[in-house]
Amino acid sequence: QTCAVVMLDIDHFKAVNDGFGHETGDQVLMAIGGILRGQFREGDAVARYGGEEFVACVASAKSSELVGLCERIRQAVGSHDWTRLASGLRVTVSVGASIHGDEPASLDALISRADIALYQAKNQGRDRVVLYNQGP
Repeated sequence: QTCAVVMLDIDHFKAVNDGFGHETGDQVLMAIGGILRGQFREGDAVARYGGEEFVACVASAKSSELVGLCERIRQAVGSHDWTRLASGLRVTVSVGASIHGDEPASLDALISRADIALYQAKNQGRDRVVLYNQGP
């Protein structure tokens, strides 16, 4: 049995709040929550982690399935019709993920690894998915 953690951060969310208002920012958060509910399976746990971050615990995931799920989420957010909320609004997300396989790993370690992968996604230009790689 494998377990994975996905961390997602809305790119340039401060600019959304500053440029379109906090009410629009709140609507973006709610819309992304809806997108996430539509992508994860029953039994997966998804929550707002703070500010503009979300975290999910995914049971029984393989690396390829996990990356596919994260890409579908990234694409669903990027292709959503945000202009219904505000003219000119565009929203993207960066996603980091970590997976527990054979090696023992606590939930805190998986979250920490997903967070590292998330920052790698942001540092590589945002609007992308990075899977944590422990290396050789």
